[in-house]
Amino acid sequence: APAYATRFDTKVEGEEVRLFRPPGTHAHKAAGSFSAWLPYRAIQSVAGAALSSWIENSGRLRPVYALACAAFHQDKINFQVEFLNLAQALEILHRRRWGRRYHFHQRLTSLFAELDKTTTTQIEKDTGGFVRKVVDTRNYLVHFDERLKGRAFEAPEALFDANKKLRALLFV
Repeated sequence: APAYATRFDTKVEGEEVRLFRPPGTHAHKAAGSFSAWLPYRAIQSVAGAALSSWIENSGRLRPVYALACAAFHQDKINFQVEFLNLAQALEILHRRRWGRRYHFHQRLTSLFAELDKTTTTQIEKDTGGFVRKVVDTRNYLVHFDERLKGRAFEAPEALFDANKKLRALLFV
């Protein structure tokens, strides 16, 4: 049976933040109600630049935005579906910026290489191992290569953790 996350803890600018959504409540909110996943003070310093960048790149990156938002806003998305959405969004993002000459492994490695060391280690300390596991999982799920089964993220907790890291890489 699929498992759905309702809570995870993270840090934003050194401050502990708990993200929580009770099961099934997102789609049933009263009209006019609003609740944010991150407090504005956590993103205040970058909100203006992020919004400007979002708008400036909307034509070129619309498929990335659609996949990212679909994975982020669905409260009952299966972890494997979310993983595939995020992997596809990262691949499209990289392809639209640097072209078609890379494999998925090279694309993820390149995206991590663009980040400063502090940001990279906050997402994942062993980026090489993480990238290999993401590529193996994606290839196992897409191509159903039985040789990759033991090397793929399979447990719901592992997929949830990988999705959290992929989402962070995508949004950073």
